[in-house]
Formats: sequence, C-alpha cells, structure tokens
Amino acid sequence: MNPRSRPSIVAKDVVRIIEGRRILDGVSLDIHEGEFFSLLGPSGCGKTTLLRCIAGFDRPDAGTLELDGVDLARVPTHRRDLNMVFQSYALFPHLDVFENVAFGLRLAGSSSIAEKVREALDLVSLAGAERRKPATLSGGEQQRVALARAIVTRPKALLLDEPLGALDLKLRKGLQVELRRIQKTLGMTFLYVTHDQDEALSMSDRIAVMDGGKVRQIGTPDAVYRRPADEFVARFVGAVNVVVRDGRRVAIRPEAVRLAESSEIVGTVDSVSYFGARSLVRVAVGDATWLVEIPGSMGRNVVVGGSVALAVDWADAWPLEGAPS
Repeated sequence: MNPRSRPSIVAKDVVRIIEGRRILDGVSLDIHEGEFFSLLGPSGCGKTTLLRCIAGFDRPDAGTLELDGVDLARVPTHRRDLNMVFQSYALFPHLDVFENVAFGLRLAGSSSIAEKVREALDLVSLAGAERRKPATLSGGEQQRVALARAIVTRPKALLLDEPLGALDLKLRKGLQVELRRIQKTLGMTFLYVTHDQDEALSMSDRIAVMDGGKVRQIGTPDAVYRRPADEFVARFVGAVNVVVRDGRRVAIRPEAVRLAESSEIVGTVDSVSYFGARSLVRVAVGDATWLVEIPGSMGRNVVVGGSVALAVDWADAWPLEGAPS
C-alpha cells in the first residue's frame, strides 16, 4: 500500500439498527486504494453488516458510505463497482469453471472474454481447469474459482466475507498466502472480514478491530498487536498478560516473559500447551495467572505443579489506560 494513496472506501458515522439493536454504532474509517484492509472482531460485532452496507445488500440508517468519492446511497447495488466473495462458494453447479468465471463478463457485454478468463484462472493457479464442473473440485479449488470470478471484471474493490472459513487449517493457511499474492499483483483494494486474529495479522496492511458495533482501533498489524488501544483489543488480538505494576494495570505479551533462574516473580506451573515451535506455559502467581511463551522443545522440561521464576521485559509492557491507538 502506498501511504499517500487516496481513500477508496470511506465510512462516516455509519449507523445500522436492526430490531432495536445498534449493529453499527457510528463507524468511521478510510480504506486506501490498493490496500488490504481487514475488519476483525467477534461474531455479532458488526463487521459483516458493514460489508453488506458497502456492497448494497443492506442500507445504513445514518451516516454515509463512499466509493472513490461517490456517495453509495445514490448508486444502485448492481451499479457499484464492487464484487464480493463469500464463505459459501456460490458457484453455478451446471456451468463449468470457464463459464462460472465468465458469467460477470457476459452480463457486462465485455470483449476478449476467453483471454480475461484465462488470465484470471492463471492468477488463481487454476490454468487447465476450464472445463471441469464445480462438483469435481475440492473446496479450495472452488474458492479459487469464486475468487477468479470476482476479480475477472477488475472491480474498484473486492469485498471478502470470511472466504476461508469453511476450509481446513492447512488449506486455509495456503490460501491466505495466495490471496495476499493476488492482491499485491492486482493492486486492488481488498476489504476482508474475519474473526481469526492470526489471519488478519498475517495478511493485512491495516486492521480495524470492532466490538459492539464500534471500531475500537485501526492500525497496522504490528501496532494493533504491540500497542493495543484498550483491554478488549489486547485480549482479542493474541494472548496477553494483564497485571498490576506500580499501581497501574499494564499488559504484556507472553513472548516478553521468560523462565528464569531467579526472580521476584515466582509461581506454580498450572499447565503446558505444546504448539510445535512454541509452548505456552500457564503460571499461577498469587491470584494472578501468567502466560509465558517458550521454545516448543523447552516445554518438555517444564513440570506441572513445579515452581518457576519469571523474568519480564517490562520495556515491552504498555499501560491499558491511555494506550496509543
């Protein structure tokens, strides 16, 4: 993303009320042209509703939404230069891959359809699959077809609503890399909805963390992870220790805590969770619980119920009140 690029999608004080509940409660954000921007938050926080309002499938009760400086309230859904990719692939089962991808081009009366379809399929690594039917494809391949269909018309922005949620972990990780590669190759604006913190952190230029219909923080993945704006963001985006130091509540990530030979902080190991390259040790210190991240191989040497000392890199801690956004 070019930091000087102009805003592509702008939301200003957007409100959406459904059955008396404010699903969106004054949401404002700018998404830059060519940016991979993620909306991250728990179920029910309003991220999909915002996406649907931008797409035109829903309408805000207040506020404005703009695409390239044009108020979307004046643009019918079918005339918004946007495409959407869903978790369900929504492919036409009776059409082959080529015709599924060509569908939007044919509706628009586009020329050079065969060339554009083949370029899109090559971009999603499905060259040679033109005549296969959706039923013969894996879930990952079907999602690639859905993505090719969405990008083949070269919209101003692509809206993606948890598109990898139905895939297994290994396939999802691979497609995360592919999506990022495709977005960079096209230079297209991607607005991505997810509840997966790792997904948002690994793919995005910037992230908006949402909760209760509000945007809690907007920032780069590093800023959101290392300097969260408040306790909700700190706890939602990765594991965190929240402790009191010098009379102030501070937060610190588990990787900034180490097992030590000796320390003023001594506790009892509650559990050890092994994740391959790393292990997460849960330590009871008085009434508090500390999380400590250590290399995975070291986890085998930690005894549940044993006493351990903790060394903390306090320079990596941040206050929960008044933390920078």
